[in-house]
Amino acid sequence: MADIRRQVTPEVRQRFQHTSLMIAQLEQNERASILVRKGVNRNVETYFTPDNISLSLKEGVLVGTRGLGFDLMSGDVAEVLEGLRHGGQAVRVHRYLDGEDQIVIKSYICNYSGNAQITETCYGKDHSFKNSYQMSGGKVVASRQWIGPDLGYIRLEDV
Repeated sequence: MADIRRQVTPEVRQRFQHTSLMIAQLEQNERASILVRKGVNRNVETYFTPDNISLSLKEGVLVGTRGLGFDLMSGDVAEVLEGLRHGGQAVRVHRYLDGEDQIVIKSYICNYSGNAQITETCYGKDHSFKNSYQMSGGKVVASRQWIGPDLGYIRLEDV
């Protein structure tokens, strides 16, 4: 990630006409890439890598992936966003495709702690995970978020 961060010079930003850029790194294989925001639909931003892998984020919280395999098809995170703002407890719902292209729904109960560095600890029937969010001005600027049991965690950072 540090190498990519160094390469995001003012000239690179100019080339992308000051579009939002992000760095992502999958922890399980340490692959990292720069992503360019290509679309906004309501409050969901979609970012693409040069090889067309996409991540969708709702106010900085991951709600979908495409092109990674074992993708997160969608995530219901309305309560998560409230948890990030005010603490407490929330329900998080993830939808994945199984091997027969059927939607599998997983739900989690999550607890929140912290202010500028927020920890989200989630428990479900089959899995538990811990996400972290670095906040600045009420916005997520860096995070470590769990995609799912097959892909594990991804680190995201605005640049």
